[in-house]
Amino acid sequence: MLILDNFSVYYGHKNIITSLNLKIANGEIIGLVAPNGSGKTTLMRGMTSLAQATGQIELNGAVPTHRTEYRRQFFFAESTAIFLPYLTGRDYLRYVKKAWHSTTELAEIILQTRINEFVDWRIGKYSLGMKQQLLLAMALLSSAPILILDEPMNGLDPTNLHVFSHALQKYADRNKTVLISSHILDNVSELCNHVVFLKQGVIVQELEQPTTTELKTTYLRVYADEVVNHD
Repeated sequence: MLILDNFSVYYGHKNIITSLNLKIANGEIIGLVAPNGSGKTTLMRGMTSLAQATGQIELNGAVPTHRTEYRRQFFFAESTAIFLPYLTGRDYLRYVKKAWHSTTELAEIILQTRINEFVDWRIGKYSLGMKQQLLLAMALLSSAPILILDEPMNGLDPTNLHVFSHALQKYADRNKTVLISSHILDNVSELCNHVVFLKQGVIVQELEQPTTTELKTTYLRVYADEVVNHD
């Protein structure tokens, strides 16, 4: 279970996330929805001790002050920018399997995520979509109790979007927790059983099992000012 209590996150001296409260049970897939620049990534970085935060956070009972146990609870897939061009996809997968003490078979994940054709290429030859597939494969291979995925579907074609949506659903079925941020609302409604809307650093709306229509209607209502200003 993931619990945030009066949780605030800062970027430098600026308060980006303010006194946020959230509880996510095991087996749930939670969608974090907001326009770009609304603090989704900052929240995730605060949860993973990569940004300054105050308040309380628990990941399956572990707290940040118990660093080793805390870090065992999650895998954070933030950005494909982590990849070094001279290493291969298999190099990264082997690292994840060892670092997270995963019992999941490497070959199983490679086939499940359909990266077998390029897993032994150097990253420098990867397209954006290939890098995103590898990042998600690493997350699934970790077998961490909680996956924290920042815009995980970016760069995926419709076929791979379906493949990874199905893989994440199976992952949650193992009583694991998945938190994703996404602006692909059709995918969010298909994948997530709970959706949280973030605005100006606070949760302004939550939906349970939303339909695509309900999700889009709520998005337009909550972020009407952003849509108008953008247009």
